[in-house]
Order: sequence, then C-alpha cells, then structure tokens
Amino acid sequence: MISKPSPAEAFRKAVQELLDARIEELRRSLTFEAAGAMPQGQAEDVLITGREAQLTLYRQTNPPDLPGAVLVTVQIARFGMGGVTSFKQEKGLVFSPGHAARAATTDELLGSGGGT
Repeated sequence: MISKPSPAEAFRKAVQELLDARIEELRRSLTFEAAGAMPQGQAEDVLITGREAQLTLYRQTNPPDLPGAVLVTVQIARFGMGGVTSFKQEKGLVFSPGHAARAATTDELLGSGGGT
C-alpha cells in the first residue's frame, strides 16, 4: 500500500515544483538586459495546496561576489503568527553579459542576503 504524503510534505513538493517552473520560465524569457531592467522586488500572493504563501521576485545588480552580473531570485515564503516567517525556500539565476543564465549557487544566494 502506498502511503499518502503528509500535508507538510505535499506543500514542500508543490513549492519546489512552483519554484522550478518559475525559474525555467525566467531562464527562457529573460536576457541579461531584461533581467537588469526588472524591478528590485515584486511580490504576489499564491495559494499552494490550500495554504497562503507569498512568491517574491528579487533583482540585484552587481551582488557580492558577482560583479557585473544580475541575480534574480524567486522566493516562496509562508508567514505564521505575528508575521514571522515560518517557511522560506528560494532559487536564483545569475545573468552575465554574453553568457547564458545559470543557476545561482547556495553560497551566492546566501552572499546576496537570501538563502534557505
């Protein structure tokens, strides 16, 4: 018998799928120039497995350890009582002139002020 995932496991899996989809959409649609022209931050409320969360796109130009690059981060956060973050997960892309976008490393995300 196959066991049904817990609500928390289902939420984490759905978050990962949404992050992956948004990252791939950005990878396909953005150039270095377009990434640099994005707003510094834009947020939207999303419903994931029936739970409210916030999906935020962040753009940083010349982040630490990435001179001349643009870092675009997709973050999904869920807030608990008092507005304290109870869950946060993110992925990012690094855009550099003349190169294809690549996945940001954990160290690059942490160095930019984010990180999971």
